[in-house]
Amino acid sequence: MSEKNEKQSGTGESFCKVTLGNEPLCKASQDSKPFREIRESGSIYVDKTTFAESLLDWCPPKASIILHPHGFGKTLNLSMLRDFCDIRQDSRAIFEGLAISQNKEVCDKWMNQYPVVLVSFREVGGDSTEQAMKTMASAIGTACREFAFLTDSEAVYETDRQEIRELMEEQADRVLLSDSLYQLSRALHKHFGKRAIVLIDDYDVPLLRARQNGYYKEMADFLNSLYGATMTDSHCFEFGVLTGCLPYTNPSMFGGFDNFVEDGMSDVVLADKFGFTSEEVDALLAQTGFIAKKDEIQEWYKGYLMGRDTEVFCPRDIMAYIAALQDNPDAKPEQNLCSPAEVEFIRKAAEDMTDYSASVTEDLLAGGCINFGIDEK
Repeated sequence: MSEKNEKQSGTGESFCKVTLGNEPLCKASQDSKPFREIRESGSIYVDKTTFAESLLDWCPPKASIILHPHGFGKTLNLSMLRDFCDIRQDSRAIFEGLAISQNKEVCDKWMNQYPVVLVSFREVGGDSTEQAMKTMASAIGTACREFAFLTDSEAVYETDRQEIRELMEEQADRVLLSDSLYQLSRALHKHFGKRAIVLIDDYDVPLLRARQNGYYKEMADFLNSLYGATMTDSHCFEFGVLTGCLPYTNPSMFGGFDNFVEDGMSDVVLADKFGFTSEEVDALLAQTGFIAKKDEIQEWYKGYLMGRDTEVFCPRDIMAYIAALQDNPDAKPEQNLCSPAEVEFIRKAAEDMTDYSASVTEDLLAGGCINFGIDEK
C-alpha cells in the first residue's frame, strides 16, 4: 500500500506511483512492492504494523489462519511481519516512526530475532495432481533458495544440506516435498540456534484449484503431511501464520494438530488490521490531493463491516481509483475485475446454486440488497 510522488523525466510534472503489496495497480509501477522496498523508496505507507504488534504482543498461537478477501493487504502484511522478525536483517530504520516501534517490549523480544520462511502458494495448481506438484515444487524451491547458505553450513547435517539442494533445484520427490518446510525449519534452527517462523500466503489456493480440477483429496492429503510435519514440531518451529480467503475446517489437515486460531471477517482482534479504515482513506486522499473525492468514494465503495462495527475499505479498490485519478482527474470509480481464479470460483458456485440462491443473486444484480448472517465455518 504505497504512494510515491516522483518527477517525470523531462516534463517537470509529478505523478503518483501506487501499488498494493505485490499487485501492480497502474502503469507507473509494474514491479512487486514488498514492505522493505516500500519503506526504503520513501513511499507513503498506510501503517498496518499494529497487525504484527497484535500478533506478537502476547505469545502467538502455534498456527494462525487469517481469512480476508483478495486485495486487503494480506501479502503486504506477511511481508512486513517477515521483515520485522527476520534474524538476517536489521529492520530498525524501516520501522522507525511506525506504530510498532513504540512498543519497546515487542521490539526487544521479536525484532530480527528469528529465522523466517515466507512462501506463497498463489501460483500452485494445475489440471492434474502432477502439474500441481510441479508448481508446488517451484513455490517451495523459491522459498528455499533464499537460504542457499544452509547448503554450506557446518551446523547443518550433510543429509539435510543435500535435501535442501534438491528442494532448491526443484528435484525433490513428493515425500521430500511434503517434508520440505520441516526440513528447512530444522536446518535454520541448527544454523541460527533459534526456532523458525513459517508464513504461508494464499494457503487455500491449492485446495481451491484442486477442487475445481478433481484432485482435492490428493492435495488435501499432501497439505496434511506438509503442515502436520512442520507445525507440530515445537523443537524447531516457533509459530506459523497462514493467510487466505476460504476457511478449511478439517483439523486433520494439520496432522492431528488442532491448536490453531482462525481469524476471519467477523472476528474482532484483527478487524482493522487488513483493509483501510475511513480515517486511513481520508488521510491517503489528503496526501495525494484528492480529498474532494471523499464523498464519491464513500458512496461507491461503501466499505466492509469487520468484527462488530469496524468499517474498512478494500485497499485494491481505493488505490486503483487514486491511480485512475492521476491519469484523469475526472475519472469515475469502477469495480475492479476479478482474477481468473476468482472468476472460476464464482462460475463453480453459480453451477451449484439453489433456486433460493439464484433468486437472491438476481435481486442483487438488479440493485437490491439482502441481509443475512455469515457462517464462516
